[in-house]
Amino acid sequence: MKGKSNKKIKIIISVIAMLLFFFVMIDVFVNNTTAYDEWAADVIVDGLRNDNMTIVMKSITFLGSVYTIAIGLISMFMIDRDKRNVVVATITIFGAFLLNNILKIIIQRPRPTSYSLINENGFSFPSGHSMIATVFYGFLMYLVYKKVENKKTRVLMMSILLFIIISICISRIYLGVHYLSDTIAGFCLSVSYLMIFLSLTYKFVYKEEEKYERRKTRKANS
Repeated sequence: MKGKSNKKIKIIISVIAMLLFFFVMIDVFVNNTTAYDEWAADVIVDGLRNDNMTIVMKSITFLGSVYTIAIGLISMFMIDRDKRNVVVATITIFGAFLLNNILKIIIQRPRPTSYSLINENGFSFPSGHSMIATVFYGFLMYLVYKKVENKKTRVLMMSILLFIIISICISRIYLGVHYLSDTIAGFCLSVSYLMIFLSLTYKFVYKEEEKYERRKTRKANS
């Protein structure tokens, strides 16, 4: 029953996130710059920018860079005994990277240029940092949910990882290389993608291993 309930929750989250992604994408197609893009520029860019905050935001955005994700995967490989997790995480991130680049080529939205603090190449929609960060740190949240038994510790660790994802999204707006709609779209698409990928992974990778372990245990006890 618990497995079926978790599956339904994943489906619901995936559908809602995908619908939000399509809503934002259509809004961008129609209006190019949305009302909430302008609001975010006023609040985050005009309202928060100062020298100290810029240093903080540059540090935060580095948490979503290719270098940080690569270090994270290497650390997983060294620490996690179950190497399947590293393989699954790598495939998931690579898939998100391909999806992001395909969508950028299709949509071809220019980046904001009038208030950018760093140089970034390529198109703007959806945000690559937001997508990759959501997939990587979201996958870590999944591992924490599976492996950490203490509820308070589990909630704390998952909350920290979620905070990192949101902070990276905000940093991309602050630094002037993305619109709010870029980061929302990247986040929502990655949430939907991750839910689908985790469901398939559990079915074809982890669940079969669990069945094998149960059969081996039954044989040993018989």
